[in-house]
Amino acid sequence: MEAETDINNEYEKLFGRAKSINLFDTDEEYETLREYVFRQSSDYIRSRALPFDDIKLMPYNEYIWKQEIESATNDGKHVFYIKQSQPFCKAACYFDASKGNIVLLRYSYIANSNSYNKDFALLTGRRKLLMNKSCQDKKGRYLTENVRCPSPLVTASYVLGRKADLSEWCDEKGKSIVTYYSELARLQAQEIKKKEKEKDEQNKGIVLLGLLNGIANYLTKKIASRHIFYIEEDGVCSASGYLEEDSKQFFIQKGSLVSKESDILYASSQSGKARLRFLDKACVLKAHYYCVSKDAKCRSASAAACYVLGRKADFTAWKDDKGKSLEEVYPNRFFAPQTESSQLPFIFPPDEPPLFHIVKTDDAKRFCRASGTYDSTGNQFLILKDSILSLDVSSSYRYTASDYQRQKFIKLNCVKKSNGFVMKRDALCDSPSAAASFVLGRSANGWLEWKDESNKTLKEVYNH
Repeated sequence: MEAETDINNEYEKLFGRAKSINLFDTDEEYETLREYVFRQSSDYIRSRALPFDDIKLMPYNEYIWKQEIESATNDGKHVFYIKQSQPFCKAACYFDASKGNIVLLRYSYIANSNSYNKDFALLTGRRKLLMNKSCQDKKGRYLTENVRCPSPLVTASYVLGRKADLSEWCDEKGKSIVTYYSELARLQAQEIKKKEKEKDEQNKGIVLLGLLNGIANYLTKKIASRHIFYIEEDGVCSASGYLEEDSKQFFIQKGSLVSKESDILYASSQSGKARLRFLDKACVLKAHYYCVSKDAKCRSASAAACYVLGRKADFTAWKDDKGKSLEEVYPNRFFAPQTESSQLPFIFPPDEPPLFHIVKTDDAKRFCRASGTYDSTGNQFLILKDSILSLDVSSSYRYTASDYQRQKFIKLNCVKKSNGFVMKRDALCDSPSAAASFVLGRSANGWLEWKDESNKTLKEVYNH
C-alpha cells in the first residue's frame, strides 16, 4: 500500500491533482451532500416509489391484439368480439362491406377443440384457416395475421369450435353484428339455402334407394322373425311395417314411401297434427313422396295407417304378403273377443287422445286459456296452437331458465293480444307440470291444473 501511495504522490507532483467531477461548484458542497445522505435512515430510499411502478405490463400478444383493434377502430371499422373461458377463445373482427366478408384480427385466440362431429366442410375450412396462419402458446392457438373468412355464416363456428352463427359476434355495447349489418342476415340466409340445395342434389335417387332399403329391411325382419305388413296404393304410398309384440307399438319401416298429400279434414285433426311431426322428424321429402329415413315408432297400427295414407284409416289397412290382416295374424294376443261386456274388439289405443284445458279469467294480467294432450308413453304434454299464454309471470318464475325458454318461444311463435300471447304453433313440453308453468307463468302442478271436459284432473284420468 505504501508503494502505491508513493506512486500517487509522484503523479500529483508531476501533473497536479485532478478536480473531482460532481454536480456542485466546490468539493465542500459535494462532501456536505454526501454526509447528509449517510445520515438518513436505511429505509429512506426503500419507502420511495419508483416513477414507473404504476405502469402495468401486459403480454406481447395481448398488446398487439389491442393495437390491431385500435388501428381498425381508427380506420372507421366497427369491431365485434367473441370471448369465452371454456374452451378458451378471445377473438375480434370487423365486417368489410366492400368485399362482403369478415376479417378476423391477428392475435385473436381460437378454441383448441371442436365439436363438428362429421361436418367435414367446417373441419376442412377451419383447418385451412389455421394452417400457416397460427401459433400455439400456453393460453391456446392464436392467429399470426389478419384472416378474411369468405363465408359470414361459419366465421363464429371457426372461432368457437362448434356450430354457431353471426349472432355470436357482439360489440362493446352487447349488440349483435346482424343488428348493424342487415345484409349479413341476407347472406347468411342465402348460404343456408345453398347448402340445403346441395344436400338435396346429393340425395337424388332417394326414392329408388328407399325402395331398396325397404326390400333389405323386409329380408332383415324376416330373418329376425318379424311379421311384415304392407300398405300399397299406386301413386299414393308404398310402405311396410311391423308390430312389436312386447310394447304393442307399430313401426313404419325405413325406406317406406309415404303419401305427400293429406286429406283436409284429417290434417286439421289431432292425428293429422301428429302426422306433421312424424313427417318432420322421420321423413325426407323427395319427388312425389315422403321417404321414411328411420324405423318410426307409432302409438298404434291405426295411427301408422293414417300417417302413411294421409287420411283417416285403421289397422285393417295393413296386410302381410299373403293378404292377412293384423287381426288374423294376432287373433288372441292383441285382439280381445267380442263379448256382451266388451264394446271394443281390439285393444289398440284410440286415434284421438283426450283434450285437457287450463282456463284462468279472474286476473287480466294472468288471463290464460290453453288446451293440450298428454302422451303417457313419454310423459310429454303437447300445448295446442291458438292457446293463450299469460301476459305476466310471477316474481319467483321470472329470470329462471324456464322463463328464458318461455320468452324465447313467445318471441318466435306467438302474437301479443290484449289478453295474452296467442300461440301460432303447437309446443311440446317435457311434462304436464312444465306445460302448466309455461301457460300460467309460474310454478304449477300440471297433474292438478290440467282438466278435461268433465272437470276431471289429469291425475284422476290417468290414475297418477
